[in-house]
Amino acid sequence: MSGPLEILSALRPAVAADARALAGLHGRAFHRGWSSAAFTDLLGLSTTRSLVLAASGEDGAITGLVLAALVLDEAEILTLAVDPDHRRAGLGRQLLAALAERLQGEGARRIFLDVAAGNAPALALYRACGFVSIGRRRGYYGGEADGADGDAVLMECGLAIQEGSPA
Repeated sequence: MSGPLEILSALRPAVAADARALAGLHGRAFHRGWSSAAFTDLLGLSTTRSLVLAASGEDGAITGLVLAALVLDEAEILTLAVDPDHRRAGLGRQLLAALAERLQGEGARRIFLDVAAGNAPALALYRACGFVSIGRRRGYYGGEADGADGDAVLMECGLAIQEGSPA
């Protein structure tokens, strides 16, 4: 049996050369995807942490991505996207777990994010990964995101600090 997880071979940081592929994936995953220039700019920041899942084979197509900003001991997930053809296979959970491990190793104590209030699959994923709701931003997405009101749910996940990590 072959499934999306079986064809994946690489979990790695994104690089500037990935910007076009990231923009393409983001555009397939969201109503309004980010541009290649936006990804290039973000990947050039010292605070950005990124991971991509790339398929095996010559094309190495990127099937998932997560970008976060890390400042001192707090991180914010900027975006998480999985190719629509590979959803519901645990890739989002795999990306979040790998990101959390990396951030924890760099001394992060908690991760924040916002998600469209009407995006039930994403809310379920984040809750299953230990995130809890801590607030709401009314009209944050301007009514264009999932959910008629465009509200964003603010979420947080605490990270246990490993022995030897910066305090």
